[in-house]
Amino acid sequence: MKRYVLLLNTFSKNSLLIDYIENPAFHNKEHLDAFFLASVESTFNLMQLRYIDEKGVERSRVDRKSGRVFIVPENKLQDKSDSYYFKESAKLPENSIWKSKVDLNREHGKIEIPLNPTFRMATPVYINGNFKGIVIVNLMMSNVLNNLVKADNFDVFICDGKGRMLLTTGENQIWSGYLNKHVTLKNYLPEYADKILANDVFSTENLYSFNLEPQIQNGENIRLVFKTKQEYILETRADNTYAAFIIALTTLAVSIPLAWIAAFIPSRLQTKLTETNRSLREFMNILDRYVITTSTDVNQIITRVSLAFSRISGYSREELIGNTNKLIRHPENDPAIYKELWETIQCGDVWQGELRCQDKHGNTFWLRKIISPDLNEKGEIIGYTSIDYDFTAIKQIEEMSVTDQLTKISNRRWLDASLKKEMVRFERYGHDFSVILLDIDHFKNVNDNFGHAEGDSVLIQLAAILKSSTRASDTVGRWGGEEFLIIAPETLKDDCFVLAEKIRHAVEDHDFGAVGHVTVSLGVAQYESGSTAAHFIINADNALYRAKQGGRNRTEKA
Repeated sequence: MKRYVLLLNTFSKNSLLIDYIENPAFHNKEHLDAFFLASVESTFNLMQLRYIDEKGVERSRVDRKSGRVFIVPENKLQDKSDSYYFKESAKLPENSIWKSKVDLNREHGKIEIPLNPTFRMATPVYINGNFKGIVIVNLMMSNVLNNLVKADNFDVFICDGKGRMLLTTGENQIWSGYLNKHVTLKNYLPEYADKILANDVFSTENLYSFNLEPQIQNGENIRLVFKTKQEYILETRADNTYAAFIIALTTLAVSIPLAWIAAFIPSRLQTKLTETNRSLREFMNILDRYVITTSTDVNQIITRVSLAFSRISGYSREELIGNTNKLIRHPENDPAIYKELWETIQCGDVWQGELRCQDKHGNTFWLRKIISPDLNEKGEIIGYTSIDYDFTAIKQIEEMSVTDQLTKISNRRWLDASLKKEMVRFERYGHDFSVILLDIDHFKNVNDNFGHAEGDSVLIQLAAILKSSTRASDTVGRWGGEEFLIIAPETLKDDCFVLAEKIRHAVEDHDFGAVGHVTVSLGVAQYESGSTAAHFIINADNALYRAKQGGRNRTEKA
């Protein structure tokens, strides 16, 4: 539940959604649809993700059906202004989460066959305090519910707070509240039904029930009830009786040699032990396959890895064990992260954080790590264990919202945010910074003479030149069209001018393939106290204009 609340908050505040709401142009709609599509594809239990505007009309919708994820076309989007979920969600204040009952999915007013249990969560979207619609997700609940009722030694019942049955072990889905079946918990547990519904937690000798409301928080008060199967009770009693008989026999035969007693070790108990060991092995195999874990000694040498870690890293266990985690260290990470990590765990504390990693084939993946020291009986550190969560898909979604899709550098929204951050740092700490605004000379001629594909190639190559010519601390982004902006922290105007000239010469010397050589004009400006972001950029733009007027392929300072 916490994960989906986080996802909803991310969706409702995402820059791509805000861009579309403020300007519902075709390209903004395409970006929003692509973002929603990637979100559903990367989140298995998402059945549907929608943005519904303030009038209740669907504007973007992605569905998952029969394993296929797709964007619903414009002519299939519906008016949901009369739906209960829109009306209820629209009344909520900002940052609130609305949750539905667990019910059956409906298509065109009819319950979908085969039955498809679903659970809806929604949050209102506000911009500058004004309601702009809702973001709503439908979660597939079939896997969750079906797994809950699979228990070897228990009959399991799931009902709502009124006792209406949803599911139970060994029967078809009941859903009495939705299929007009008058089946309640009293039909199955007449002696205990009232007590189960009256208490959040209730137990007898062989029955246990729990109210799931604290986890789900949808007002439905769903009860999960476990009743020990009669055959398991009888089997356990028989085992206990048998064990008592063995103990009594041993007591009577205390003088008989131990070897003779050993011959009477009950094979049934031995079978039970074997089954327990098998179950434990199965459980450990599940952990090995699906939980990303590593263990190292005090010198950071890997001593154990799970199959899940081997799979995500691309390395075999043999390649990992005996090596160090430097094998997957991403070359662009700040070394200060590892310094802080190492100092924390060496002191015996737990380190938690996010790390960008690189697999065997050079691909990037992200892990959210919890690293804790391993101690011996004397309290001494003998190694470290890391339990990781793969959140690569979420990171990719975040990067999509701040990345220019063509050039793969920062987009306008991220540049705006970075400018504001540097302005705050200047006003608070006095850290100077400057910017370079540059424009490709005669770029229209490139598109007209060589076509837009070659024009796009020039933009991509130019972005690569800018990245390779700047520092890791600089922010490089596409300002719009053929204009690019570089934000240079801790840099005065004269030093930034030197950087701009370095870039100008690098572009001038570069061969752009079919287009040949192109040039750029650049304007440099330094931030001054009290200036607004708009005025600051205007200064850089005026310098760029003078560079154009001065003959192009030159740099001017504001």
